[in-house]
Amino acid sequence: MLQDLVSARGDILGLARDLQRFPGWDVEPLVTLEAADLISILDRFLRGDLSADHVGIWADALEMRDDVEFGDDAETGVVTAVLQLSNEVIGDRPVTPRRARELIAELETPPDPEEVRRVHAQREEALALATGPPMPPWVLVPVIAGCWGVALLVVGVFIYWVVQAFA
Repeated sequence: MLQDLVSARGDILGLARDLQRFPGWDVEPLVTLEAADLISILDRFLRGDLSADHVGIWADALEMRDDVEFGDDAETGVVTAVLQLSNEVIGDRPVTPRRARELIAELETPPDPEEVRRVHAQREEALALATGPPMPPWVLVPVIAGCWGVALLVVGVFIYWVVQAFA
């Protein structure tokens, strides 16, 4: 299903909806989104085979999933383009033919190594914000203490009931 969505084989809306049932974080990559996949999607949009909404929903469904790896060739362009296309659908600004042509040109140009590092840092920061920091163990102390407190209360009430019943 994930590979079908990356390649946009089938109903994009249905695939994106079905994929929501499967969390895509904290897992190993299952598919790779290459620049060629993205160019293919944008070409299909320019030919009229896909609507701007379909392109945005496609990008939104794939953007922050750990099970989707972004290909090494033109990686910065792929990551940036997917994030931009996703944000355009969220911001209610669907992709235009002009922007699709610009993205294709960017994807066909080799990336600047410094830009690759910057985009990786941004993606890691976004992933960290999305998942949040790990919970420290001391946070569980009140929870455990609260559970023991409730358990002791229940035992106390039971003992009181037993004593009252047989007194």
